Amino acid sequence: SVVAPHAPRLFAPRFGRGHRLAGAAHLLLLLVGVADLLARTSPVSFGHGSKPPLELVALPLGRHGEVSGAFLYDVLLGVSGCALTATAALDFGIPKARLRNRASGALDDDQTVTKEE
Repeated sequence: SVVAPHAPRLFAPRFGRGHRLAGAAHLLLLLVGVADLLARTSPVSFGHGSKPPLELVALPLGRHGEVSGAFLYDVLLGVSGCALTATAALDFGIPKARLRNRASGALDDDQTVTKEE
């Protein structure tokens, strides 16, 4: 694997650690989605009697039915993507005090948009 030999260098430094962990969680969710897609399109990969991974997970809602695993996956993937974006802004964002913009508008090619904007 690519990650295992480099894990100490990837996850030990404090700078950007939150973004790296959020990225790893997001990639893990994407791999679950790929496994589910492979199980649905190619039953030979997982065996003919097995269910796709997202069909194994469902939350009961009492008398009203249940929430499907695919819906939960979509929600978790969206939350994970938002967390990944937020951690990138927090970990790598330029503080407004150090920002030097000569441009006057956000649509200018040389403009850097800050977190507040």
